[in-house]
Amino acid sequence: MKLSIFSHQKCLNSVPLNILGSQPFRYVLSKTLYWLKNNIFNKKNKNDQENISSEVIKKGYADKRNFLSDEDFTKIKKEFDEAIFEPNVIIEKESYNDSKDLLEAIEHRTLMIDDSVKDKYPALYSLKDNLAIKHIFSNCELKNNIEIFCRLERIKVHNNKIHDNNKDFHYDTFHNTFKAWLFLKDVKEEQGPFHLVPYSHNFSIKRFFSEWWYSIIYALKIITEPSFRIEEGDNDKIRDNYNKKSIKAIVPKNTLVVANAHGLHRRGDAENGSVRESVQFWTRENPFKIFLK
Repeated sequence: MKLSIFSHQKCLNSVPLNILGSQPFRYVLSKTLYWLKNNIFNKKNKNDQENISSEVIKKGYADKRNFLSDEDFTKIKKEFDEAIFEPNVIIEKESYNDSKDLLEAIEHRTLMIDDSVKDKYPALYSLKDNLAIKHIFSNCELKNNIEIFCRLERIKVHNNKIHDNNKDFHYDTFHNTFKAWLFLKDVKEEQGPFHLVPYSHNFSIKRFFSEWWYSIIYALKIITEPSFRIEEGDNDKIRDNYNKKSIKAIVPKNTLVVANAHGLHRRGDAENGSVRESVQFWTRENPFKIFLK
């Protein structure tokens, strides 16, 4: 794989570069460029989407209740219920304990929304290009021409005693990057709601050094996941403290939750038999090209 300090690659797989501080350098530069664009060059539009984006930029989290009209939401839900059980649905395995059969722990179904579903599921396909969602992501990314990915997601928990890596607090990457979920059912505590520690996306000296340390041990193959995380058992007091500080996305159906996945977040602790359904959106833009789009 080609190594580039100025790519959006989560972490460079190079011991010398990481020891020399390439990761904290990328962290500081990406934060600096974003701050300059947002505070000096960005012209804000006063609309509902901008209000949501401003809250995400400031706090790292925002939600919008009753996001779709009742008619549109009903169409989306009907198509989702059929599409999520299509034969080509992916059952994801990478987040789970390799020593266990996936279905012993969790059933995580996903289906990408792209041209292949355009004719069969027109409401879902049109949601991918929803203008309100595009405006929110553009405002958060501070770019006009961005690529938004979209997929269906259904998570059913069978055995919550088996470790799920997504329940560890973690940062997706070293720069501001955004995700959103349109929830199709009410999300309660037992569904394992999304957790995010507000303001944890802001620049900090502690994060500077943690990016440096984790990049070194990642390059040395001591850890294998470039989304740096606080694993279960590392420090129970730290984990409990983050749990107390975190926002939980306990929201009614037809709510759009938007988050900066550069901040500290995790999947919640769901009860066995619980199901969480959503349409997920995300971007992964190059932070060093923020002035080029």
